[in-house]
Amino acid sequence: MANIELYRDSGLNIYEKAHYSRGEQIRETEMILSWYRRKCSRILDIGCSGGLHAVELAKKGHSLTGIDREISAIELARERCGKPGLKSEFLVADLEKDELVSLGKFDLIICIGNVISHIAKKSLPAVFMKIRSCLGNDGIFLFDVLAAGYP
Repeated sequence: MANIELYRDSGLNIYEKAHYSRGEQIRETEMILSWYRRKCSRILDIGCSGGLHAVELAKKGHSLTGIDREISAIELARERCGKPGLKSEFLVADLEKDELVSLGKFDLIICIGNVISHIAKKSLPAVFMKIRSCLGNDGIFLFDVLAAGYP
């Protein structure tokens, strides 16, 4: 489990500057939407951080729900997506402790930015079952992981 304090307040600012200082979230969102062509989908962004990807997806007409363990990240995401016309909600939730089924079903669930790598291995089966409980019948789950030690 990652030390959540690293992603709080100034740590969140440093994280975003290190990984998204040149609008990388725009290109990443464009890449997702290059193959995910459904319109007005219901999307869950797990580990949404400050909502950078959520803003881009909401701008394209999707309805976004973002979750993150860090309250300051959720507050920032709410601020960023609080513009008229953007359909979004952001909730504090811990994948290892909280149930997700009450969020409903989603057409697309994204979990990018190495979020899964921060989950304890022993918790992964239960976490994946929670995620599956939110995935619609023909829904897609997109995630990435950091693979250290590979060329």
